[in-house]
Amino acid sequence: MDVNKDYISVKNLCAVPMEKGLNQFVVCSRWWKMWRNYSRMTTGSIHPGPIDNDHLVTSCNNIASHYEPKFDYLTIPEEAWRILYTKFGCNTIIKRKVIIDSSNNLRVDTNLIC
Repeated sequence: MDVNKDYISVKNLCAVPMEKGLNQFVVCSRWWKMWRNYSRMTTGSIHPGPIDNDHLVTSCNNIASHYEPKFDYLTIPEEAWRILYTKFGCNTIIKRKVIIDSSNNLRVDTNLIC
């Protein structure tokens, strides 16, 4: 497995601008940092194991309100998710759509209606 190649592929896919209606997937920031170190072959890095999102969601599969985007979690496009999910798996898959908000900006709709 060429982990550095995967890192470059995921990084490039994450740099592509979001488009309305496409899927984004939530990834815990703690796992992301471990994966990034592992993929860049940082000294002392360890295999990150499966993507661990369990602690991020409520019983309705919403992201708990005390978690902050970009600090506690990030969203990545479906193509990048497929690479990571295929290699590492995930305990809780959190898939969301890109929407246009009331200010006419693209954003990921992180919560569902229960």
